[in-house]
Amino acid sequence: MKKITIIGNATKAPEQFATTSGNEMVRISVAVNSYEKGEKKTEYFTVPLFGKTAANALQYLDKGSKVAVNGDLVIRSYVSKAGDKKLSLEISNASVEYLSSKSEKTESAEGWNELSTEDIPF
Repeated sequence: MKKITIIGNATKAPEQFATTSGNEMVRISVAVNSYEKGEKKTEYFTVPLFGKTAANALQYLDKGSKVAVNGDLVIRSYVSKAGDKKLSLEISNASVEYLSSKSEKTESAEGWNELSTEDIPF
């Protein structure tokens, strides 16, 4: 089991649907920006939510909302429609902390306030 904690922005509003077994589920997508050798790098994580966590996401989360997600990292491989091998990053058994309100959209999923290395205290 690989535990992970991320802080990022929702790339779109939560998606609600029923699983094949009939359970209600909400899926969110979170973009996390980082910098490697001065270049911006964005990674995308899919987060399936159930129960009260799913209901809260529907109520409090919207595109661009800043969230902290903690859970188990699952790396899935699949073949795209074009026939290419792809990897998907998923966080299962997730807990979600809302770092901005649904109406607070000062930061977007594509470009949130960026820190320079001078802003980091260590």
